[in-house]
Amino acid sequence: MLSYKKLLTVAFFPLIFCEARRVLGTDEIPSVQESRHARALPCPIPEDILPCTCSEDVDGAIDMDCSHVESEEQLARVFTATIPFPNFRRLVISQNTHLKSLQRGALGRTSFREIYVMGSVLQEVQEGALNNSHATLTDIRIYSNNLSDFPFQELPLFTSLLRLDLNHND
Repeated sequence: MLSYKKLLTVAFFPLIFCEARRVLGTDEIPSVQESRHARALPCPIPEDILPCTCSEDVDGAIDMDCSHVESEEQLARVFTATIPFPNFRRLVISQNTHLKSLQRGALGRTSFREIYVMGSVLQEVQEGALNNSHATLTDIRIYSNNLSDFPFQELPLFTSLLRLDLNHND
């Protein structure tokens, strides 16, 4: 007779395996040793999003740090990568001396709850740049930059927004 633990293992292993295949979108489940492009789900493959980095905290919240992007084009390329879980907690761009514009479409299909751009040279947030985050953004902090153009007309679309900090912009 099967023990309770063995029964659970036998009964649920196929379900877990099928769910992993569905999430990864593959018929093969590579091990970390087998894959030269291993990733820690839910983050994208690290090489695909360089120079950005992705991290997950103990509660499963996913953050993207793009402080080291060198151009608007590079930022847009990062967000064309395969991103298995596109709903992020936070986007951080800090002390960046290259990114002057957050362009429409640059963030791909991702959404964020918080966006922090600080101590950088950002001059504009284009209309529509944050479209995918209208329902999720609670906190926008774009401070200590060179911001002179922000799509204020879109603020009513941010249905969850609690904080907008645009202080200390030239």
